[in-house]
Amino acid sequence: MLFCTIVKASLRSMSLPGICVLLSCALAYAAELHVSPEGKDSGRGSAKRPFKTIQHAAERLKPGDTCVIHAGEYRETVRPANSGTAGKPIRFVAAPGDTVLIRGTEPVTDWKLHENMTYRAPVKWTVEQLFIDGCLMNPASYPDRGADPFHPNWIDLEAGKTEIKGAVLDQPTNTWAGGTIWGMSHRLGWVTGSARITVSKPGSLTVDHTVPWWGKGKGRAVISGTAAALTVAREWYQKDGFVYFWPPGTVGPNVLGVEVTRRRWAFDLSERQYIHIRGLRIHAASVNMDKAKHCVLDGLKVRYASFRQHYRGGFNRDKGISLEAQGVGIAISGSHNVARNSVISRCTGDGVSIWGVSNTVENCVIYDCNTSATDCAPITCTGLGHVIQSNTLFNAGRSIIVHRHLVKGKIKHNHLYNAGLLCRDLGMTYTYQTISKGTEIAFNRVHHNYARPPGGVGIYIDDGSKGHIIHHNLVYNTPEALSLNPPGSQNNLVFNNTMICVLAGIGMSSRKQDMTGTRVFNNIFKPHISFNLLRNPTAFRTNNIAHAKLNNFVAPENGDYRLCADSKAVDAGMEFPPYTDGFTGKAPDLGAFERGVEPWTCGSSIPESQWGLLAPW
Repeated sequence: MLFCTIVKASLRSMSLPGICVLLSCALAYAAELHVSPEGKDSGRGSAKRPFKTIQHAAERLKPGDTCVIHAGEYRETVRPANSGTAGKPIRFVAAPGDTVLIRGTEPVTDWKLHENMTYRAPVKWTVEQLFIDGCLMNPASYPDRGADPFHPNWIDLEAGKTEIKGAVLDQPTNTWAGGTIWGMSHRLGWVTGSARITVSKPGSLTVDHTVPWWGKGKGRAVISGTAAALTVAREWYQKDGFVYFWPPGTVGPNVLGVEVTRRRWAFDLSERQYIHIRGLRIHAASVNMDKAKHCVLDGLKVRYASFRQHYRGGFNRDKGISLEAQGVGIAISGSHNVARNSVISRCTGDGVSIWGVSNTVENCVIYDCNTSATDCAPITCTGLGHVIQSNTLFNAGRSIIVHRHLVKGKIKHNHLYNAGLLCRDLGMTYTYQTISKGTEIAFNRVHHNYARPPGGVGIYIDDGSKGHIIHHNLVYNTPEALSLNPPGSQNNLVFNNTMICVLAGIGMSSRKQDMTGTRVFNNIFKPHISFNLLRNPTAFRTNNIAHAKLNNFVAPENGDYRLCADSKAVDAGMEFPPYTDGFTGKAPDLGAFERGVEPWTCGSSIPESQWGLLAPW
């Protein structure tokens, strides 16, 4: 209003050229709209009279405008009405010093005692997760899952297509009918799958389809989704429009502040351009950037970006991913979008899911992902030219970075650790049947793959994957450091890596393969190189050290794998410009670190104190 009054007063006293100049300034004016839980959408959107909802501001923002969001909690999906432009992005930012939390949940308050310690309340939509004060409660399950999602309790069963048997299934007929079984083959252990239970009898279950990648044979499983599974505190299930819950302690759920999932998206930026979001917290919701362009997420803290209880499972992403893929987290599609300086955690599927062209994830901390043990990871990407750099990624049920069908991408300067917490036969970086055309995997510190061998790999270039450039990586404390699996591991360059592992520095399955164009040089391996690679006449190998001694390194017990002065790896490499440029001495050194040169760094610069590690599940 003050701006309009000044314009009117000026117009009365100005000449025509002056009026044109003033109108030009007015047109260039960028608005700043404010939002607060104490505001009103009938207000002006000023700092003193803010709007109540972010969406009300989002419908009014134009290129160059900013929505300043003040402290408090918001329960909405924000959909901007307009896009920004290259010089005038639309911004959503937290007010300086304020904590802004957007929840995908809704409170449930109408609880009534059902029986024993169990309460129930009407909830008409499908609930995927239930929280008390932001802490996740467990879906009712048999056996009780326990507090650690990466070490759940299981029962041993044997599957045969649509019938699953086990001595522990001694409950009365149809105890488990209508529930869900979530299971994994003992023999493969690659991924979990799920199926609906149609009939249960003492000793057996009948399911509506074969559990993916279990099929037949012995496995381990959890049953959930029925009243019989609700046997301990902190558990819940939903049936016929009601949620049933056994709260912890002696206080009823109406006092505890119970919330359940309601909205998938906190922000829907699909098909929008030049939208920037900075400094917000998001709980049990995500950001949709499907077909977006030049949008930026900066300084976010997101928990439960993917939160479904059950996925059908199996390897359902071999041909790529989309918005409808199982386990999508922060969804980054379109082109030239960026997620940076953010902490993303506690996801049943992906932390970040990337497809499209030339999108970037940088300087983020992403952890505690894929607790469903499906085909997901802290970061999953497919498409062209994506960049994943300077991130700290850890704690995953399966792989840390899945890059199937990533073409001309870059995975650089990342710190990856604690993979394979639920599955086996996986890589901390993993690709399969990918013609990458030069995807670069470099300057990464990769360690601690807990998957049962064989197949607990650091960098896993699986069946038929070609054209990767793998250099200057440090891999240690994994069963195998690198795997180049047939058929057709061609045109892969593997050089200047330090790979100190348990079973093989570089491994390969026993099948014969054409490795034309694959070159392995300037590496340090412990303990050895696969005999299948050594005997392969189509692969080029030179200037490598196998069976390396730990006394070659400065302090391997502390993760310091720089070379000692008397190491045989010093000056023992071959030049390979531009990757070995800047070496000291007579020739490049072997391994990931050149002696006498400042060692490369990796991981996020976000302080650990800001990761939220100690906050309860």
